Parts: sequence; C-alpha cells; structure tokens
Amino acid sequence: MGSAFRGSRRKVRLLMLIASIFTLLGAVLFAGLAPFSPQTQESQLFRFAAYFGGASVAIFLLRFLLFILPDIVQNRRSPSRRMRREEYASHSGRRARRAQRHPAQATQSGGVLILMLVLVGLIAALLLQSHALIRARSNRQHASQERTRLRQAATEAARVALQRLADDEDLNVDATSETWAVKTEEESPLGIVTRTSIRDEQARFDLNNLAIPPAPGRRSSEDIAMDIQTLCGDFSPAIKTAALRDFMDEDNSGAREGDFYRKLQPPLACPNRPLYGWGEILNVDGWTEEQLARRPREDSFDGFDASLVDHVTLIPVSRTRPIPININTATRETLRAVMGMDQDALVDTVLTLREIRPIRQLDVFSVTAGPGTFDRLQPFLDVRSQYFRVHTEAEQDGRRLGLEVLVKRESNGRVSILQWVEEPT
Repeated sequence: MGSAFRGSRRKVRLLMLIASIFTLLGAVLFAGLAPFSPQTQESQLFRFAAYFGGASVAIFLLRFLLFILPDIVQNRRSPSRRMRREEYASHSGRRARRAQRHPAQATQSGGVLILMLVLVGLIAALLLQSHALIRARSNRQHASQERTRLRQAATEAARVALQRLADDEDLNVDATSETWAVKTEEESPLGIVTRTSIRDEQARFDLNNLAIPPAPGRRSSEDIAMDIQTLCGDFSPAIKTAALRDFMDEDNSGAREGDFYRKLQPPLACPNRPLYGWGEILNVDGWTEEQLARRPREDSFDGFDASLVDHVTLIPVSRTRPIPININTATRETLRAVMGMDQDALVDTVLTLREIRPIRQLDVFSVTAGPGTFDRLQPFLDVRSQYFRVHTEAEQDGRRLGLEVLVKRESNGRVSILQWVEEPT
C-alpha cells in the first residue's frame, strides 16, 4: 500500500510540474504574439499571458507546498537522513531490476508519457482556440468602432447639408443652380471621405398623389402617372396605375381593393394610405422590380426610353391636395407627363425661361398655355420645393456607410426630418 501511494504521489507531482511548464509556455506564447498583433488585440493577448503566467505560478507553488516542502522539512528533522537516502537508492535499484523482470509494470512510465502528450495536445488546442476567439472578437470590435466613426462622419455631413438647406437666401424659388444643389466631397483629419448631395424630390412626380381623388376640372394624378409610364416605354399602363390607386386610396370601389389582396397566398392587406417606400409598391398587383429598374438610354432617341425611377418619387406624407412638381428642377419628361404629352410648346417655354433665370411666378406662361389649360395644371406646378432628399456617404479604407434623409423645409426655412435610413454596406 505504501509503495503504491508513493508511486501515485510521484505521478501527481510530475503531472503538476508538466502542467506548470506548459501553462508557462502558454504565457510566453501569448506575450510573444502580442507585439505582432493589431493594436486592438494587443491588450487582450497580454491579459491572457498574465492569466496563464499566474496559473503556472499557482500550480508551481501548490506543487512546492504539497510535495517538495514536506520532504525538505522531513529530511532536515530526521537524524537518519543519510540512511534513508542510501535506502532510497537501493530501493530504486531494486525497482529497476524488477521492471526488467516484469515489463508490464514498466509500461506505467509509458502511460505517464502518453498522458503528458495528451496534455500537451489539449493545451496547444486551447491556445489556438483562445487566439482564434481573441482575433474574431477583436475584428468585430474593430469593425464596430469603424462603423461608428463612419456613421458619425455621415451624420455630421447630413447635418451640414440640412443647415445649407435652411440657410438658402431665397426661399421663394428653388433651382438646380443654387448652393444647396452642389455636390460636396471632404476629407476629415482622420482620413474619412464624405460625399454629400441634395436632391429636390419635387423635381419628380409623387406617385402618392394617386391616394387622393382628382378635383373637378383639374388634370388627374392617374393620367399623369400613365403618361410617365408611357414615356418610359410602357404602352399599357392603365391596369397597373388603377391597381396602385386602389392600393392607396381610402375607398373600396376599385378592382384591386382589400378583398383582392386578402385572397392571395400569402394574403396581403391594402394600406389605404400613401406608401412609405419602394418595397411597398412591389406588393401592388402588376408592379415588379423590372419596371422600377433603371434602363439604358438608346442611341436612337425615340422619346420613350426614360427610366421610371428618374421621374417619380414617393413622399410618405398624408395630403389633401397633390404635392406639385417644381418646374425649375423637373426634367423634360416629367414636365411632359405632368403638363400633357400634347403640350410640347408649353414645355419648351418652361425650359427656355428657366435657362435664362429661375421662374419665380407661374403666371408668366399662363398666356402660352391658355386659361383653361393653365387652370387644369396649376395644382401640380410650383416654382419652389418643400421636400428634399439628402444623401451622404462616408468611406475609409474600403469601408463605406451611407445615409438617406428625407426632409421637409417650411417657408420660413425650418427643416424637419421625415425619414432617416442607413444604407447597407
């Protein structure tokens, strides 16, 4: 029993020595990797090195207190210390001879060696896994910090753009030649490049105007929407336009009202309100991503190759009357669709007058249009804008973050935010 106990004691003592050595090696490994790692990982690697170094010292001290110190104390107190040493040497010799006679017992040493190898493998796997986890965590933290810096830069650029809108010297008219319409690009001391542009949303026809019924004697929003689609190469837009109107208006008198969408699989619900974004319009029967995709301009211009997304918009606000287009910023196709495809002379007049200077009053071409035509079109025309879309983009080292901010500017210059969307990177 005593020899078995002493054998087990020696094995535990040896294993503790091995554990102490390998945890010390782990501490050295982490400390050696730290200077060659990114700055965000360096402190974590040094912290792991301290943990492993502390564990090594703790195991070593525990081994010393449990095994070495008791032997030292016992040997020094005993008067027969020399005799015990001689006896121990003699016992070791007898054990070696016995191991030669009994090879099975000698395999215990081999078992200790195998156990040591397994322990080495486990420690190595632990070190590799720890380093991989540290690296992944550090990468996530670095990406999060970089995204925060880009978001702050893009937000600041958007704030400056909104201030530019509010500081417009002439709030009674808006044109593409004004200060707010100039695209800007700046680089911060941190190396972050920000690009900013402001788009007049009233340079486009708002499809949400279909949500309100047409006024007597006025041009209807439905006719304007169909003319825009025709100019974009769609020569049968009536069914899609009626479906879009039914999707948004508050009545239930159309062919594509709530009952129609509730029978679909999966069922949908009509919002019966202005749409908030392009994702909603894809739920409307007949409307597809292909219809909203930007089309390449044909070399032989035939007047029907425009892209729908360049001439329409969605301003997500309720209204009791149509949101007009700004004749100083609208494209020729948008002007033709709003004024009528038979009003080329009126469109040319607008384009000519605004080329000289921004049009400040709608009355200047009422004579050209004629009283009846002008009265029909007046609710859809204006010379100033209230709704703008600010796009900012912050970029650094190949990473980018974009913001789209839809705002409304009052007649006194006060700017309020309607939508704030962070674009995916």
